Amino acid sequence: DPFTTVGGVGMKAHCEVDECAVEKSANCTSCAKGVCEAEGQECHDPDHWATALDDWTCTCALPSVGVATAQTAVCTIDECAEMSANCTTCAKGTCSNEGQACDDPDHSAAVLGDWTCTCPLPSVGVATAAAATCTIDECAETSANCTSCSKGTCSNEGQACDDPDHAAASLSDWTCTCPLPSVFGRCGVATAAAATCTIDECVRGDERELHVVLARRMHGRRAGVPRPGPQRREAARLDVHVP
Repeated sequence: DPFTTVGGVGMKAHCEVDECAVEKSANCTSCAKGVCEAEGQECHDPDHWATALDDWTCTCALPSVGVATAQTAVCTIDECAEMSANCTTCAKGTCSNEGQACDDPDHSAAVLGDWTCTCPLPSVGVATAAAATCTIDECAETSANCTSCSKGTCSNEGQACDDPDHAAASLSDWTCTCPLPSVFGRCGVATAAAATCTIDECVRGDERELHVVLARRMHGRRAGVPRPGPQRREAARLDVHVP
C-alpha cells in the first residue's frame, strides 16, 4: 500500500502519499515516480493528502521553462532573453552590445543556437548565433533613419551616385559624378553633395573619357585615397594626349 497513515493521540488519522516518490500501480494510479525524470524534469507533489491526487507537477530544467500538472511539461527557451549560466547557447547580450536586435525563431528547448542578430536601420545585415556585420549603401538607402544618405541628391541632378565603402561606420563618403559628355575637372565629382558639371564641346570623346578617369583620381587623392597610378600611364593606355 503506497499510502501512509498519519495522525497522533487525540487526532484524527489521515492518509498521505507523495505521488512523485511512488511508482504508478493499481493501488496508486495517480503516482508518477520517474515520469518527469524520464524527460529531465523535476517532479513536485504540493499536497500529500490522499484526497489531493493528480496534483503533482513536472517542471523543466533551467535554462528552459515550462510546468505541467499530472503530465510532462513542454519546455521552451528564448535564447535571446535567457541570461542563465546554465545556457551555453544563449545570446547573452551578443546582439544588444552591438545595438542589434536579437530574435529566437523557435523557442523549443530542442532547437538551440538558432537565434539571430539583425542590424538596425538604415544599415542591413543578419547573422545566426553571432553579431551581424552591418553595411549601408548610402546611395541606395532612402530610409528616414539615414541622415547621411544621398536620398536622390545625385539622381535628381542626373548624376551617378557611388558609395565606395558600405561599412556602417563609414558614412557621408558617397559621391556624385557628372554624366558624359561633361568634362571632368576639379568640379566634376563631389563628396556628399551634387557635383558641378561643365562641358567643352571641342574635346574629343576619348579625351573626355580620360578626363573622367583623371578627375576621379584627383578627387580620390584630395579625399585621402592612395593614387592608383600615374596619369601618363593611363593616357598611354587610352592612346590619347594629355596636355
